[in-house]
Amino acid sequence: ELEEYSRNLVAQGKELYIVAGGSGTAEKIAQNKIIVPKYTWKVILVLERTNEEIPKTIQTIAIWIPNSEQVNNTDWRDYIVSVDEVEKKTGYNFFSVLPTGIQRKIEKVNYRN
Repeated sequence: ELEEYSRNLVAQGKELYIVAGGSGTAEKIAQNKIIVPKYTWKVILVLERTNEEIPKTIQTIAIWIPNSEQVNNTDWRDYIVSVDEVEKKTGYNFFSVLPTGIQRKIEKVNYRN
């Protein structure tokens, strides 16, 4: 559902930057050659398409989801977290090329629609 929502944002003329990955080990399969992550996460930066260097409207969406069948009957919005939380859990520093003030502002906000 999040992918569908993302496609709708693009159809509305938004520009998206998406980073996704997995974290932790839930199990190993294929004779221990493939590690299945315990959680999956995604961070999306949503921008208005403008000629401005830094658009006035910046939105982030960050999710942290258990990689299990328990999520089949839940809404992706139930797993929304801040970008800061994903950074803490993964060790990554998203949006580090942005000016520090802007980076701090967008990473602390939890998306709500």
